[in-house]
Amino acid sequence: MGALRWAAVLFAVAVALSALGWAAQTGPTGPNGTLVHPAAHNGVTVVNITTTNSFTFVPDDVQVTTKAVEFIISNVGGDLAHTFTLSNQVNKTAPPATDSNWPSFFVPGDVYADRTVNASQVVYVNVTFGAPGAYQFICRPHYPLGMQGLVYVDESIAPAAAPSFAAFWYVVIAVVVLAFLALVLGVVYGKRGSPEEGVVPREGTPLTSRVEYYNDSRPYPLDLAEAREEPPDDEEEPPAKPGSP
Repeated sequence: MGALRWAAVLFAVAVALSALGWAAQTGPTGPNGTLVHPAAHNGVTVVNITTTNSFTFVPDDVQVTTKAVEFIISNVGGDLAHTFTLSNQVNKTAPPATDSNWPSFFVPGDVYADRTVNASQVVYVNVTFGAPGAYQFICRPHYPLGMQGLVYVDESIAPAAAPSFAAFWYVVIAVVVLAFLALVLGVVYGKRGSPEEGVVPREGTPLTSRVEYYNDSRPYPLDLAEAREEPPDDEEEPPAKPGSP
């Protein structure tokens, strides 16, 4: 593969890695999806959550920096009623929906909130969490269909599924190195692919038709067909004229 093709391949790889680097900047993800970090105002974090007809909460992974949180639950675009049932048990999740014991995890004494959100309704839920950690919330009638999420209280508590952000810097370094190699190969190929001006061919270099060089800004053509031929050594000299010395 020529140098130009190598340069093109390295450039394509650098572009791909650059895209991966930008993707890494979107932040870590929790067990359910993208981890959302709402901003806190006056010591209270406002979290907007929407219910869907596909039996999901959006978002379903939230990380907050304050223990005081106001949830705004919106049921829009559907005709089904849901519940926002928030557990008060830190770092515990309910058994799978296939287990008949899961409803006991959300009995009234074990929840911060249990509010019904009817179609086209918006419900406000204010909670002050106790210890930092992860708290699960579900829709009771649709939990068997996977409608649940997690709230991570205190930014120091990171979800287990969150990847290391250091990978982004490895991608940046790789992009810089590959781009530099592509540039070097492009320069080298450019120098090898075209003759340099101002350089006289070395003795013994085969000449094809015409060579021009510019030592004093004037072209000096050298044509093989016009080269002078020296007479052979054994050629006889013409007889001298009478009276010549």
